[in-house]
Amino acid sequence: MQANKKRPGPHASSSKKGSKKSRFQTIQVPGLVPAAAAVSSGSTSVDSTAAREVTVHNFNYSTAADGRLNHRTTRRRVAPHPAEGIFAKTPAPYSDVDDSDLAAVLEAFPSEDTQSNKEPSGDQQPAKAKRVRADLRSANKVREWLPFRDEFLDELLLFEGCEDPIEDGGLACTGCGEPGATLRCIDCFTRDALYCKDCLLQRHQAQLPLHRVEEWDGDKFVRRTLRELGAIVQLGHKDGNCTTPSETIRRVVVADITGVQAVDVRFCDCVDVTGDFTREWTQLFRRGWFPATTNRPATAFTFTLLDTFQELNFQGKTNLYDFWKTIERLTDNSGSGVFNRYKQLSHVMRLWRHLTALKRFARGHDPTGPGGTKAGELALECAACPHPEKNLPQGWADAPPDVKWLYTLFLMIDANFRARCKDRKLDDFELASGWSYYVEETKYQAHVKACAHRKEENTCSAEHNAITKAHLSREGYIASGIGAVLCARHALVRKNGTGDLQLGERQANMDYLVLSTVLGILLSLLFSYDIACQWYKHLFKRMLEDYPPEMHIDRSKIDEIRFAIPKKHFRVHGPNHSHFSLNFLPRVGRTYGEGIETQWGVLNPLALSTREMSPGMRHEVFNDHWGAWNWQKTIGFGDFLLHALEVAHVMRIHQRRAFVEYSATFEPAVVRQWEAMVQAWERDPLNSADPFEEPHTSISYATAKKQLNEEEAIEALQGVFPAHDVTPGIFLQLGLEIEDQQYVYDSDLCQDGVPSMEN
Repeated sequence: MQANKKRPGPHASSSKKGSKKSRFQTIQVPGLVPAAAAVSSGSTSVDSTAAREVTVHNFNYSTAADGRLNHRTTRRRVAPHPAEGIFAKTPAPYSDVDDSDLAAVLEAFPSEDTQSNKEPSGDQQPAKAKRVRADLRSANKVREWLPFRDEFLDELLLFEGCEDPIEDGGLACTGCGEPGATLRCIDCFTRDALYCKDCLLQRHQAQLPLHRVEEWDGDKFVRRTLRELGAIVQLGHKDGNCTTPSETIRRVVVADITGVQAVDVRFCDCVDVTGDFTREWTQLFRRGWFPATTNRPATAFTFTLLDTFQELNFQGKTNLYDFWKTIERLTDNSGSGVFNRYKQLSHVMRLWRHLTALKRFARGHDPTGPGGTKAGELALECAACPHPEKNLPQGWADAPPDVKWLYTLFLMIDANFRARCKDRKLDDFELASGWSYYVEETKYQAHVKACAHRKEENTCSAEHNAITKAHLSREGYIASGIGAVLCARHALVRKNGTGDLQLGERQANMDYLVLSTVLGILLSLLFSYDIACQWYKHLFKRMLEDYPPEMHIDRSKIDEIRFAIPKKHFRVHGPNHSHFSLNFLPRVGRTYGEGIETQWGVLNPLALSTREMSPGMRHEVFNDHWGAWNWQKTIGFGDFLLHALEVAHVMRIHQRRAFVEYSATFEPAVVRQWEAMVQAWERDPLNSADPFEEPHTSISYATAKKQLNEEEAIEALQGVFPAHDVTPGIFLQLGLEIEDQQYVYDSDLCQDGVPSMEN
């Protein structure tokens, strides 16, 4: 029989790595994108009379007693899945497509979006990796710039200096044209324009009071402030004109991203429509300057500076101290004469985080105001998870089981022991406790204290941190870590799903966080937890005994509650854990369950700064960062979900094809037997035989030796004698003894685990 040639393709596998007994060929269907071929000892043909099915030929080879090679051919009729034609340019040659809903979604996509999912044809070679252009490489770009180095340096000096002959003092003012211009603004776009004092103040006093100014002193440009030139900022009016200004001028230190400087301000004493004066802090706030206090403010920070630090803190995890030191350097890098306002900035930043959260969730437009905010109302929820009355279809609760499972809420649970908090005996106060991701602290601490006497027993052989550190406490720390609940499909932090850990990862803490975040949910639930096999035991018993009725999960209204172990942690749990595996559980897709570890990795750089904070301030910082994390995940859903859909579709076709081809090598009765075992296990995994558990034998060497001797004795009594002087049983025993001696010999050649050249 002529061997089939192997076509190139991205999924083609090497024949050297395949089994010598069973090798397969890819099924091809007319009208579909051809897949990569696997090396095969059989062949596959398409029935021209029925395009919906293909015929798989299986060749089984065996060696006869006389040395001749025998083979047996069997044929299977296999129907490829209709979904394989969804991303194809031409429609599939069949009409009974059971993935019509998915196809309808993909109809709106342009064809070029799915071009990458096609596999190359038989005569098409895989595309080579695109080479980087030589002129775009970093080293070449530097070499190209090097000849211009002198010119760049000259231009830099010109930018810092002045291109006009300013030494004689006869330069004309750009504003009025009079000679004697010696001032310039380094923050204006027209940096090279020189002005006299009056023109410069006229341009900046009302609208640009924080711009930095330089003055020519006859030898060089020196730094000046508008306040030193006599600028006075009138507050309370947009145009800077007030009919009843205050009689006194107040110095206010204002910090901006360009530096910190003193500004002379005059407050407005006009009476508003209510017959009252506009308060001083309000006048500053309306100019975009956040005052450090409401009582005779003398320090303020621009909204731009607060926004900049907040975003820099989100992205780079830069702490506030380093940020303020940077502002001081931008003001005067000599380190002298700079106002120190670090403590005031720390206070204002807390208020800014709180106000921006209230603004983003429209609390300022609610009739009840900020005080009417409910638990978890300042948390950004996952838009891709199921939410009744938001993104679920009408009648979802009455959907059949083969559809309703799609509305399952997947949650993952974990703890982080790096995010500790020192017990510094600080006077603590928390803004918006329980309004976003952290649970309400007072009730949470009361519950943990009430359950402190409960002992937890470990019946699992796995050595996880969650178990070994369950009763770990660090001296001098008020919190040993953070527990959190995230959605397992998209890794967004759940509202009221986080809390501090006091004595390790105890069940009293984790139960409270889980029950708080699923409060009022009537969806089917799946919890992914690295110690789910231990945690789920007596969970509902603890719920009934330790929690108020409003925190109970109404199991009568929830179709299904399941528990799983994340895939990376599952491998260390040992036998009898298949019913916790996300690889074996039905209706879980390709849920990984480890996304929470990525979230910890992003937040871990905050641990060094937050451990020094008071618990309340620390909660506010983490709440702010979890909100930023959820927002970045949300705005990335478009590209992420489309890419995941395309990858899932391609891999589904690839994996199903491999499964069908492999299944075709077995007798249909064997396949049906296996399928029946899996179906029975899925219906009742605790009381059915586990088809995914490898059988383990406890037979010893002595028992096997005795059994072989008994079988040979029976054969001798029956007159069956071995063809050689050594019986098969003795031959096996000698082989095992030789193997043992080889192990002993190898160990003698090693010293401390390292091979010895002398021995």
